[in-house]
Order: sequence, then C-alpha cells, then structure tokens
Amino acid sequence: MNSALKLFMFCMLTASMSSCDLITDMADVEIDTNIEGRLDVLTDATELKSPEDHGFSEADTVDVINEDLEDYEHLIRDFHTQSITLRVLSVDSIGGDGEEFPVSGVKLLPNTTFGLANDLTEYYWILNQAWAIEEGMSLSLDAASYDAINDILKDELPVIFSAAGTCNKGNIRFILNYDLQATITANPIE
Repeated sequence: MNSALKLFMFCMLTASMSSCDLITDMADVEIDTNIEGRLDVLTDATELKSPEDHGFSEADTVDVINEDLEDYEHLIRDFHTQSITLRVLSVDSIGGDGEEFPVSGVKLLPNTTFGLANDLTEYYWILNQAWAIEEGMSLSLDAASYDAINDILKDELPVIFSAAGTCNKGNIRFILNYDLQATITANPIE
C-alpha cells in the first residue's frame, strides 16, 4: 500500500510539472518579422584592374531587435528563419563625372561571397557560378543553412550582412538588399 501511495504521489507530481510546461508553452506568441540589410556596392574602376575582374566589398550592420520585436526583447525564446533572399534593387555604371547611367551584362563572378555574421558567429555562402546583376533579380539561400542563421539571430546581437568578390565590369554601382524573413517565438509568462 505504501508503494502504491508513493507511485500515486510521483505520478501527480509529474503530471503537475508537465501541466506547468504545457501552460507555459500555450502562452507562446509568434511574431513574423523581416530583418533587412542594404549594401550599396561600387566595383573597382576599370583602369585599376584587369578588364575582366573588378573587386568589391561592402557590409551593412543591422539590429536584430527591430520595431516588430522591441516589446518582446526579453521574452524571446527562439528564432526560426523562413527565408533569406538577396535582391538587386538597381544597377548603374558610373561615369568619370560621377553620373550614373544604365548598363547591361553585369555579372558577379564565381567565388563571390555573401555573409551573415555577428561578433560571435558567422555564416558565409559562395557563388559557384556567375550571377547576372539586373534590377529585380534575386537569389535565395537554401533552407539547409537556416539552422546556422538561427544560431546567429539567437545571440540577439547586431547582424552584419556582407558581400565581397569580383564583377565582370568596373565602375558599376549596384544596390543589393538582404531580406531575412523570420518567425520569433516569445513567451510573456516566462
């Protein structure tokens, strides 16, 4: 009888602890947000490099805790990346007088690197083939990389979006937008 009572008490204790976790989990709130970075890239001048290989390097630092997340900053439990897309917003050639004019046939060359980092963690992906840079063109990162990106976001530190590599033309200015869509899980009763 004594063993049955102990077993019953153990079961009740376990059930009450599970119920508390269940209630806490039920209070989870999901917030969809976009974390965006914008790179204003200028490739090396034609006269400084070979005619087929013009370097560039640009970065933009953005706070992970944006307007959507300010009210939940100390309540965040998890980050879930839904997508990350790089989109070309504009591409122009820069003349000797600084004037911009339309250009075509611009490509980022293989081994160009795109990155997402903070002070603790970094993640980079590399182009394995040329990417045509035309207004509206986009490149989406494979979902296999989302766990690494989630780890960077979980630090809740400012994020550095970057691009570095080579272009087939010099004196080219293009604006590249990083759009990271994520769902954040927060819990107001923890």
